Amino acid sequence: MGLLVAHYARPHTEILTVPAAFANYGKVSKQQYNAKIWQDIGSNGDFISVAAHYNQNRNNFGGSPFRASAFTGDKSDRFYDVAGGYPCQVSQTSTPNACGTDFERRFNPSNTGNVRANSKFTLAERLTLSVDGAYQWVKANGGGTTSANETFFTDSTGFTGTGNYGGSFYFGRDLNGDGVLGRVTLLQPSQTNTRRWVGIANLAYEINDSHRVRLSYSYDRARHRQTGYAGFLDDGGTPFDVFPINDPVLDAAGNALQKRDRKSIAELNQIAGEYRGQFFEDKLSVLIGGRLPFFKRELNQYCFTTSSGGFVNCVPEDQQADYIATHPYSFNKTTGRATGSALPQARKLKYDKFLPNVGATFKITPEISIAGSYAKNLSVPSTDALYNAFIFPVNSASAYRAPETSDSFDASLRYTSSKVQAAVTGWYSKYKNRLVTAYDIDGNGTDTNLGPVKKYGVDANISYSPIKEITAYLFGSYIKSEIQNDAVTGSCAATSDIALAGLCYVQDGVAYLRTSGKRERSAPKYLFGGRLQGNLGDFTLGVQAKKTSSRYLNDINGEIQSVTLTDGTSKMIFPGAKFGAYTVVDLDLRYSLASVGMEKGAIQLNVSNLFDKYYVGSFSGGLDTLASSSSAFVNFGSPRAISASLIIGF
Repeated sequence: MGLLVAHYARPHTEILTVPAAFANYGKVSKQQYNAKIWQDIGSNGDFISVAAHYNQNRNNFGGSPFRASAFTGDKSDRFYDVAGGYPCQVSQTSTPNACGTDFERRFNPSNTGNVRANSKFTLAERLTLSVDGAYQWVKANGGGTTSANETFFTDSTGFTGTGNYGGSFYFGRDLNGDGVLGRVTLLQPSQTNTRRWVGIANLAYEINDSHRVRLSYSYDRARHRQTGYAGFLDDGGTPFDVFPINDPVLDAAGNALQKRDRKSIAELNQIAGEYRGQFFEDKLSVLIGGRLPFFKRELNQYCFTTSSGGFVNCVPEDQQADYIATHPYSFNKTTGRATGSALPQARKLKYDKFLPNVGATFKITPEISIAGSYAKNLSVPSTDALYNAFIFPVNSASAYRAPETSDSFDASLRYTSSKVQAAVTGWYSKYKNRLVTAYDIDGNGTDTNLGPVKKYGVDANISYSPIKEITAYLFGSYIKSEIQNDAVTGSCAATSDIALAGLCYVQDGVAYLRTSGKRERSAPKYLFGGRLQGNLGDFTLGVQAKKTSSRYLNDINGEIQSVTLTDGTSKMIFPGAKFGAYTVVDLDLRYSLASVGMEKGAIQLNVSNLFDKYYVGSFSGGLDTLASSSSAFVNFGSPRAISASLIIGF
């Protein structure tokens, strides 16, 4: 018998009085639709199901650029007006003002949909096949505005044209109709359109009640079309359309200009297998497995690459011949340096490696057990990092981007009884070519290869329920992160904040950052917390708390400090930042409506951040990101909030 389950979330719009950025601007519009069809097959639990989901979001950016309160914890700085003013009026001349350009007024819209199929078939008494598949579609962007040029682009080579050069648009026509070729504020987000197919097949065979084997195959193919068109703003600084790709701004010749233009295919074919066995009257459980992933990247760059930092010049096709003639490309094999503009091109890259994993659990007594495991892992460089290498010839050593590999070990001691569940786990991970990704505010990723990194720590938790109505839970983690080598950097200027703090040096003409022995950015030293919950009839009351230690903004672990210069004067420098530790307490109360005939109904009250702690939840960071950097931003934790929900189940 088939079962149809459908869910509809009504479209709604909210004007948020306390947006995530805590500025006087914030708007969210959301609509969501879900549906599912389920068909049972026979009496073995076999089935086929098909589900679909569609979600549409329209919202502005959360977080904010760095504010002094990110370090001082001064709560009075939490709420503020956007710098450009709101409401405001966009300049009607060719000299732009700040209206509509604020970080908080950047939009992050998305249209996403997927269709998912799941199934399970019993092929024989102990042989089971499951097949799952999905198709996903995404249209999304993120980013802000630009002061676009109405003039043509010209440089010292004699080239003149339209396009996007050095991150700036040049349209060669009057965009706002004032009769003057100056500049005008336009929307310029980074657009991504994704089509993704996923398929997973698992074949499981139970040799007997104590021994099982499984073989699986996974397929994942995603087509990413990444563009960067420009769009117009209305008089109040709001985009006419948050998706400029729908109606992009054209240049004088009718070309739709953009700041990036590339198409990528990310494909994975993976086979995996595992054996699970139990021995000595089920006291010993063993897992032996492995997987062999084959990653393939098909990259198509339609713009000219000008640096290894990901900078490109996007030239309309009708002007590319002139641009190539005036901007010749060259590569010095001896120094490994490239100059000029690398041509639009396509590349194919492949990564594969056998990745074993083993684990075992042994019950010393019915309550006490020990366990251990080992796994080798592989992480492929991001597509952004791979595109950055296009400045180098395809077969050169400089063009190669190594994948991250790691070996991870853990060992634990566990105790389980009717009233107590507890575990202590020690873990160790050794990385080669540790890849850490930082995202800029336009949604483009940049990879940092930290080289070898060691991480280790201890996780512990205990849950105690003296009576069924009361449960107490405690957890804690200690994390050690240690970068092994100093990282190469572009320069170490003697007057820079990083040099004044003694965090960089030059050796044999190469500049290095002092990252050896430092912690990875964003990695806290410890986390701990707990929850106390009581069940009193129809009422459930819970309180929980979590403390997070301080975290560094960058991998050189620099802190804001005062230094004495050679002339004897003092200077405040900003080689980085260390965000302080914070504790958040939440409270929840739930009342079951079962006593009034609604078995699956309840009323729930939640209070988050009970003591209204002001803290930095997450932040952008990089290898040597400075606290004074204009590109750095933080996401402040949400202030105290109270919410009530009526839950009705069918």
